[in-house]
Order: sequence, then structure tokens, then C-alpha cells
Amino acid sequence: MGIGYGKIILFGEHFVVYGKPAIAASLENKTIAKIKPYKKPGILCNYKNRWKNKKLLEDDPETKWLKTIVIRLLDSLKITKTNFELYIESDLPVGIGLGSSAALSVAIVRAIGEYFKLELNENKVSEKAFKAEQIFHGNPSGIDNTIATFGGLIWFRKNFGIRKLTLRKPLYVVIVDTPRRGSTKDLVEKVAKFKESNEELFNAYLDEIYALTREAEIALSRADLTKVGELLNRNQDMLKDIGVSNQQLNKLCKLALDNGALGAKLTGAGGGGCMFALVESPKIQKKVAQALKKEGRQVILTKIGVQ
Repeated sequence: MGIGYGKIILFGEHFVVYGKPAIAASLENKTIAKIKPYKKPGILCNYKNRWKNKKLLEDDPETKWLKTIVIRLLDSLKITKTNFELYIESDLPVGIGLGSSAALSVAIVRAIGEYFKLELNENKVSEKAFKAEQIFHGNPSGIDNTIATFGGLIWFRKNFGIRKLTLRKPLYVVIVDTPRRGSTKDLVEKVAKFKESNEELFNAYLDEIYALTREAEIALSRADLTKVGELLNRNQDMLKDIGVSNQQLNKLCKLALDNGALGAKLTGAGGGGCMFALVESPKIQKKVAQALKKEGRQVILTKIGVQ
């Protein structure tokens, strides 16, 4: 059996493009893959997602795409035997920036490794999953497959690599998916234009995010949730200032804070997509979720830092 975790970006999105650190966390939500023998030649895929209304059939386009991913992974592992049945179950929503494709890739690599008795350590699993991520995204950063493989918390910085961070226990969050979708490419370009016309302010933000992620790393290691919440709110203010948040995301963040969340911010490129709220307990998590359900499209109650 293979498992791959979903993810959110806690701190530093967009600023990471300019060489500053960011912190990502794994979700309790995950994808599981299992392989069983199949008498006939070929690969039979069975895919079930909690957020989809149907089980994918053999002739569905998504099933064919899934087979393409599996075949690429088999090729990269130098495996020619292709008579098996692949079962996949996931409770990760697809296409909303929570790392569903990386979780799928990692789960499949691990399942293949177990079935064919390959000796794949965690680094090798992540490396092979990255190959599949290139099919999905062209030129991914490597963050998603790393967090999907290792779980927990990771710190990353362009040209400096990735390292694991300490977290005493998983933290409770509420995630909301908004109806609107933002283009990552367009939003990155928007930030670049903001930088050109507000260079002094943007450079100040680059210095601040560097210090902020360091403070966040310390606060997370100490389980100082109040401080983590304050830093999330400050990061969200910076994202608003550079133009990647929007009215709905801002409204959802305020609503979460008004109902007891310690901190709230968008995650990912922005312009729509997901926001999340950090809460102190399952009781407050439910209260915040009830308030957000009235405004968002999908509400997910989960934990971060799971490994």
C-alpha cells in the first residue's frame, strides 16, 4: 500500500519566487494506492475520490490519463511487467491547490515499490514522484512531491533546497475552497508589476517575510499557536497589499477570525482558490467551519503536519 499526503503553504508564497523562504505543511487528507495481480495483460485502474460523485470507469479520460502516469513511472523504474490492477482512494479535492497530483504520484510510486519488491527510500520515492509531477505541471518546484512523501512541515528556499521542521503535534485547520480560480502565471506576473512600481515597499516585504518565516519556524517548534496565528495574519496582509488576495478571500479570513480562529490566510497563488484558518481545538474548528460554510464552496476540517 502506498500513501501520499496533501499540503497547504503556510507562509511565503509569491515571495519565494524572489529567493525568500516559505513553509509548507502536510494535510491529514491523503491518497492511498494498492496493487493486486491481474490475470490479463495490461493495467486495470480503479479510482475513487470522496469529492467526486462517481467512480471512474475504464474508458473515462481521467482513467486513461492515470494510466499514462503509471506507465511513465514504471518506465522510470525499469519495470516492464504490466499485468496488475491498481486501486486508488483519495479524500483530497482535485485541482484546488492542495497537492492532489503529488499525493497521487507518491502513493502510486510507493504501491509499485511494494508490489515489485523494490528498495525505494523516501528520497527515491520523492524523486520518482517528481517525474510524474512534470507530466502534470511541466516545471514544478518539487515542494509538493516532497511534502507528499515526507509529511510534517518543510522549509524551502530557492537554490537552498528543502529541510524538515519540528512540530510537536498536528494542528487543526479549516480549509475553504472559493468558486473563483486564479491563474498562477497571471498572478506571478501581477506581483512582478507591483514590484516594479513599488520597489522600495516590495523590498521591505522581502526582508520582512524572511524574518517572519524564521519567527514562524520557532513558534511552530514551540507549539505557540497564538504567535503562529499572528504571523499568518501578517502574511495575509502582505499578500493583500501586493494584490493577490481578493474581496472574497479577505471576507472569509475576517469571518474565520471573528469566529475564533487564531489566524487565517490564502494558500497558494491566490486570486481565488483556497484559504485556511488555524484553530486551537476541534470545538473551535467546528464553529469556524459552520460560519464559513455559508460563504465558501467546499469546507474541509482537517489537521496539518501529519506524517
